[in-house]
Amino acid sequence: MRTLDQEDDALSLLLDTRPGQSLTQWEHHAHENLLQSSRACRTSTLRIVRECLLDLRDGLIQPSTWLRLFHEGNPLRRRNLLYGRLHAHQPWILRAVDQLVLPRLRSVDEPLAPHDADLVTPDAWDAFLATNLLPKTGIPSTKKTRSIVRQNLANLGILTISNDMSRQTRVRHSEPDPMAFGWLLAFELTSSARSEAPESWAIAESIPARIFATRPAYATYCVEAAVGAGLLTRGFLAGSSRLHPVPEAL
Repeated sequence: MRTLDQEDDALSLLLDTRPGQSLTQWEHHAHENLLQSSRACRTSTLRIVRECLLDLRDGLIQPSTWLRLFHEGNPLRRRNLLYGRLHAHQPWILRAVDQLVLPRLRSVDEPLAPHDADLVTPDAWDAFLATNLLPKTGIPSTKKTRSIVRQNLANLGILTISNDMSRQTRVRHSEPDPMAFGWLLAFELTSSARSEAPESWAIAESIPARIFATRPAYATYCVEAAVGAGLLTRGFLAGSSRLHPVPEAL
């Protein structure tokens, strides 16, 4: 499971990234400019950014809509693009979203929901880890996995972690930047070789809808923004609205 320990370094690094740079130049420049972190931390950050966030061809950084949106965006968009792309295909994150976050949010959204419907109890965390870890996983590894999953969900904006000794965790809906949501949706369709998908699926079941735990009305707003920006096109089949990715826009 990938985790980014130096968020500020990654954001700074991506802001300085330019299409046409060679990977060698990019890495050299990064080591010169991220001097506040240790070399080991810089190397880890560079590896994650290089492997998960850059579009490369023949050793050169390619122009991409993702990088353009990142450079043009406000801090919210940048974080959403960063963590959305980083975690969109991580099995651990998707399992945590589907098994811990979304079921509780469905309860929260019910009329007269219990006061603590959003709470993920220690027992719930233990059950989740017991289900998904190998049977003989040791206590230190279990604790580390729980900490990483919690932090990654918090980075996506769908989990709050209290600052007191209890480290209480609660789930929440997120309202990501619409362009980040739209890019992730178009990328999901393109990378899975889907030429179209029902808009109802995009709003409720797509990866960005799940990892950001968006309410349907907000997801609809994001889809409209993505269509308006040319990341997606909308068509109709038998009266049903369907979305099509625009590969050249990615």
